[in-house]
Formats: sequence, C-alpha cells, structure tokens
Amino acid sequence: MKINDILLRVGLTLAILLSFFLSWKIWTSSVRYEGSTNSSVTSSTTQTADTKNIDEVFSPTQIFMRNDGQKYLIYNTHDNMTSRFETEIKNWTFSQPRKLAKMSGKAYTKELARKNSLQFVYADNITVNLFESIFKKLKVPLRKNTTFNRMLITRKTGRTYLLLLNDKTRQGYQLRVAGISVQKVNQIIQTANVKLPVVEKMMNHLPLTYYQKTVDIKPYSYLASHQSENYFVSNLLDTSNPGSIDSKENNDETIYSDGVYQRLTVNHKTNQIQYDDYTSNKKITNVSDLLTNSYSELIKIGNPLTNMRYVNYDENAGTVTYRSYVEGFPIYYQTDFGAVKVKLSQSSTTLNFSAYSLQVPVPSTETAVHLPATQTMLNQLSAAGYKLNEISNIQIGYRWVKDADNEQIIDLQPSYYVQYQGEWSEYKDMLNNSQSQTKAG
Repeated sequence: MKINDILLRVGLTLAILLSFFLSWKIWTSSVRYEGSTNSSVTSSTTQTADTKNIDEVFSPTQIFMRNDGQKYLIYNTHDNMTSRFETEIKNWTFSQPRKLAKMSGKAYTKELARKNSLQFVYADNITVNLFESIFKKLKVPLRKNTTFNRMLITRKTGRTYLLLLNDKTRQGYQLRVAGISVQKVNQIIQTANVKLPVVEKMMNHLPLTYYQKTVDIKPYSYLASHQSENYFVSNLLDTSNPGSIDSKENNDETIYSDGVYQRLTVNHKTNQIQYDDYTSNKKITNVSDLLTNSYSELIKIGNPLTNMRYVNYDENAGTVTYRSYVEGFPIYYQTDFGAVKVKLSQSSTTLNFSAYSLQVPVPSTETAVHLPATQTMLNQLSAAGYKLNEISNIQIGYRWVKDADNEQIIDLQPSYYVQYQGEWSEYKDMLNNSQSQTKAG
C-alpha cells in the first residue's frame, strides 16, 4: 500500500473515531446497564434500526434490462436505482390477474429473456402480503401468501404488464399495470452507469446469472463500527433490573443471562453474538409470518441496517438470513452465517449476528479486479474435480477482510462465490484447496 494512501486512511480514521467517541460519551451517559466488560468502546450509529424502512431491507438485489437483443445487469455506483424504482411503483395499480401455467426450464429461460423487459430480482421469495406492507397503499389482487422472487415488466399491444414469477416453481401471475410512467421508468434506467452483459441459464433446476465477458469489479474499504456488548445487553435483555443479569466467562466467551429464559453469548474471538429468548410465543403459520416477525427481531438488535438485505428463508427450519451488500453485491466471510440469522419457533427465538457493521467508505486507490466470464470459472471448477450438478447458486460478491494496517478498516475484495453442496465458498479457495473448500459465511 502506498504511503500517501496509508496517511489518508489514518487521518480519516482518526477524525471519524473522534466523532464516534463524542457520540459514545453522550450515549453511555444514559445507558441502563453497566455490567463489567472487557469489550472495546462503542461507536454510535448514524441511523438506528428502528427508523429504517422495511422496503430497503426487503428490496430487490438485482435489476436486469433486455434491449437490442442483449440482457444486462444494471446499477448505479452513486445512486440507489432500486429505491427510485420503488418510488415509481407506489403509483401503480394492478388488475386482471391471470395465473401462468407451470413452465419447463427451456420455456422459463425464454420468458426471462423477453425482449424490451425490465426485471427486479429478490435474493429469495417474498409474499404478496409483505409486498403490500412495503408499498403501503398498493394492492395486489392475489392471495396474500403467494410467493415470488422476480418482477418482470413488459409491454405488448400498447399495454404494460407485470409478471410475478417464482424461480423455484417456474410459475407465476400476470397483472395489468395502470398508472405507470414509461418516460420516468426509462429516465431511471438511463441513470445506470454500469451495464454488464449477462444471460440466465438453468442450472440444477434454477435460473442462474452467467456473466458473458470478463467482469471488472472495484474493491472497496469501509470503516467498521464495533458495538460493545453492553449495547446488545441493553437492547436485548431485560435491563430494568440490572441486578438480575448474571455474567460468566467461558474460554473465549462471555455469557449474560436474565434468569433461565434469556441468554446473550458473546464470542470475543470471532466477534459473533448469539441471543436466545425462551419467552417467545410467536405464532408462525406461513412465510409472511416468518419474514415479518424476523424483521421485527432484526430491528431489536440495534445495528444499522444501511447495507442490510434479506437473502434467504427456510420455512422448515424457521430461519431467515440477512446479508450485508455493497454496490448491489453480497458480502461473504463477515460471519459463518451472513450478517444476521434469525431462527423463530412458537417457543423460542435465536438471533446470530456480528458486533461489527460497516459505517463509511474509506478512499482507496486499488484498481478493479478482473473476474473471468462465468462459464470460464465453471470450467475451472470442473477441471479441478468439482461436480457442477452439485452447484445450487453462483454470485459475484465481496470478501470481508480486516485491513492489515488498521483493524477498524474492512477491505472488501470482489470474487465469485459458489454454493456447493449447500455451502458458500469463494471459487479461488475451491481451486486452491481442491475438494476441501473454505466455508464462506
């Protein structure tokens, strides 16, 4: 790293830490619980979780457009295009619902390649009920527990239609759209300053994004906030009576408990935290219940949600996973489980999360990383002995790495991430370790 770059980082870090320290002094003057701890100083967040809108956490993670015979993944490195589109969608009305017949893999990929279309893709299914909660007054004339992960907007015979599609079932619904301003939609599309040529192909029964050419992705660095365990004790345990909270040390862990029904376990080695609540009595009867209740638990943690996105749910296990995102790409290796994992049942709630969260970007002079076309990457894995029929997902994302010169700076290094045999791994780790790849949380 160049000397000028190091000095710039150090100077910026010192200035921001001073600001955090002053905010911390204000925050700790009114903290309700002051148990003994050896954790680091807490930095205050600029935007608390309870003021964050649900529409940003449950928002599409990819935007595709197809024009002139080519499909593109599009985004803007300086502006949130998804948020601008959502502002427009709030003005739409839907009518004339029509159920689409289950499609073959070939027919489904053809539908996804529809000409002159715009698509918004969620990392996993959401429900109509959650969609209406996000867009408030918007009403969708479908059953509230209908699930979909893709919205495809298309025009034919002068009319605009919205297709709500489910990649897992290859089924969906078509709705007539009114109130749409095609001019405003096109204006937002024109703001994209990155257009990556892609094609979606079926792989093991699911459509996956294939980047057709070498992809140049810029690395980033962020100043990270490390909240003290007092902060999470105050947020999650019943601190109205501080004397009722016990703490004990167990190797690398500190365990806080409020009786036998609530427990907070802090791992000082990994900076990962687990909260168990056995007083929970939530009624989870469908996917909508699972997603909305998991969001309520996510807010309780108190970490900033600026870069947080919903990525996955498992209805059988009762779990919902959230992951940090930068520039529309997910971050791996922050923990063993994403950024936050929520597990809900009728008798308990378990939260797994990190004490760290990203705050502000730090200037970086690193050049873009060149990633191979997706098919080239898959050929490399196949040559190394991996079975492509055991790959269930592929993503370009960032690796969470603590900076070698300053542990409060997180370097985000772009690469391919592959879900192989159910576990996420960086493709270079898979190639270097052959069959014993390193798990990417």
